[in-house]
Amino acid sequence: MVFYVTGCWLFGLMWAALLSALAPSDEPWAVALARGALVLGDAVLLGVIAVIVAASTSISGIGLKPPSSTGVWGYTLACAIPVTLLGLFMARRALPRRLAALAATVPVVAVLVASAAAFRPVGARLDGLAATAHHHHGLVVTALVVPILLVAAAVAAPRRR
Repeated sequence: MVFYVTGCWLFGLMWAALLSALAPSDEPWAVALARGALVLGDAVLLGVIAVIVAASTSISGIGLKPPSSTGVWGYTLACAIPVTLLGLFMARRALPRRLAALAATVPVVAVLVASAAAFRPVGARLDGLAATAHHHHGLVVTALVVPILLVAAAVAAPRRR
């Protein structure tokens, strides 16, 4: 999990630097790029947590130590959620409606938390949210796509003058 945590913070800090450089600009292309980077960054964070949870059962088959439940919760609470909020904070000057962007980020955070709650170590019994995620892949894909679409819709509005 140390590599996931380190990777998440490295990604997050580079993402925040990019957003902080682009967001305050008066150039329309820079503002559009900052908004797109916010959406893309949120998508990356959701994709990574989905890969961690989905691939955890096959990691042991290639000789690596699979993540623990504590490790996934640590990654989510100490890395993924703070990095998501840091990105939103850094992009705030490029956002036309900050409250709408904040409201659209809540489902992203909720999916991050739900992904950690759905994680089960290798060989553990699948119950509750883990069983639902394991048996309903369409629901999982929807849960990953809808928050990104909400963030994209919240940042796509034209800038107020």
